[in-house]
Amino acid sequence: VEDLIVKWRQKRKPVAGIIIEPIQAEGGDNHASPDFFRSLRNIARKHGCAFHVDEIQTGGGCTGKFWAHEHWGMDDPADIVSFSKKLLSGGYYQKDELQADKPYRIFNTWMGDPSKNLFLAEVLNVIRRENLLEEVTRSGKALLNGLYELQ
Repeated sequence: VEDLIVKWRQKRKPVAGIIIEPIQAEGGDNHASPDFFRSLRNIARKHGCAFHVDEIQTGGGCTGKFWAHEHWGMDDPADIVSFSKKLLSGGYYQKDELQADKPYRIFNTWMGDPSKNLFLAEVLNVIRRENLLEEVTRSGKALLNGLYELQ
């Protein structure tokens, strides 16, 4: 990754950001280690690239933490996080320094539908009320242990 960033910079085409998924799930079930993601974060910081964590599939608690990237144990986890699917509303949040300097600069799907915020609020209430993060952690351990036994 670092070699590619340097090569593109030498061509006067600097890399603006690194976009990653905590778990690639569409083409299988591909995981990387927390150390891998921490290393990517460090490379992004070193080269002034935004570090964008795409939590479209993984956000909302399906890994036992609300955001899958919380499992990586980073002190500076992401510049941008995008989410959708389980949260019933597509959106993103970013560090203040990446805030667009003009209102409605990004006027597209990400502007969202205000009524979806009502759905999102209820999803968050159910996650809290039913302790779903703890349940995901418990049932995930049971599933993984069962798979290890079968192996």
